[in-house]
Amino acid sequence: MAATAQAAVGDNPAVKSPPKLDNATCQSCHDGKSETYEVPGPDGEMRPLLVIEPTGYQQSIHAGMECISCHKEIVDDVSPHQLAPVAKPDCVQCHKDLSVQNAKEGKQGAERDKVVQNSLSYDRSFHAQPHKEIPNRPRATCDDCHDSHFFNVPPKGSPEREGEWRLGAPTTCAAKCHDESLEYYSESVHGLLLTEEKDPKGAICSDCHTSHEERVTTADEFKVLITKECGNCHKENFGSYADTYHGKINRLGYGYTAKCHDCHGSHSILKVDDPYSAVHPKNRLNTCSKCHDGGESGRPKATEGFV
Repeated sequence: MAATAQAAVGDNPAVKSPPKLDNATCQSCHDGKSETYEVPGPDGEMRPLLVIEPTGYQQSIHAGMECISCHKEIVDDVSPHQLAPVAKPDCVQCHKDLSVQNAKEGKQGAERDKVVQNSLSYDRSFHAQPHKEIPNRPRATCDDCHDSHFFNVPPKGSPEREGEWRLGAPTTCAAKCHDESLEYYSESVHGLLLTEEKDPKGAICSDCHTSHEERVTTADEFKVLITKECGNCHKENFGSYADTYHGKINRLGYGYTAKCHDCHGSHSILKVDDPYSAVHPKNRLNTCSKCHDGGESGRPKATEGFV
């Protein structure tokens, strides 16, 4: 009976075969090896078809998944696709669903659960807030940082994570958003350690801002936390800072006293003996005077003897 039904479908041009939606079919267009396709973009303008390099995808954390597991809007195998009216891929919801499923089935899913924890942190972050120019989308999505087709963060503590991955992290942050910050960072003591000396001990964006719970940098909460982050590397300096008036107020959780970045800068930190450093002996008075101007703030004016 099955053979007869299949023959009938093949013999009758009016009866369409179900679309082939396996990964191999998707790759026949999206591997970049065939002719160059153009498709309408979100703005209606024609753009080149997205290329998914097969080897990179096969090495990603999502390699075992079918394309249509995420791209549920794809329901045909013709070009251009007639997209189904369904929601776009939602990384967060997918991972939350998997975590719930694991719990029901009694499965251990530490990595999947970690993604859920990260997504909850993201929900509270600056990146999750509406974009100024495009209010119906967040400032940054998972895919802006983690290319979903090639995503494969090495395990924490592994040579791959502490080496090549860390070396490339600042470029990832700058690729779509923070290019100006990268410009300053590249010339800083942290950036030069990473880019010129290839030393992964150089501080990267996530060491200071965290990976998923980025805060508004003007908020007191961020100012207090970032100072502790500096102390994770600069323990001796943090100890002496903690004994000062500035440090004691910081320990109480207030953001109004000077923090590390107020004196040293943030992305453009230079060595103390660099004549362009904000804390070089020749520049300290000017740096202190930004707060200690003797004005309405009530702070004493910084003078030559002040520093």
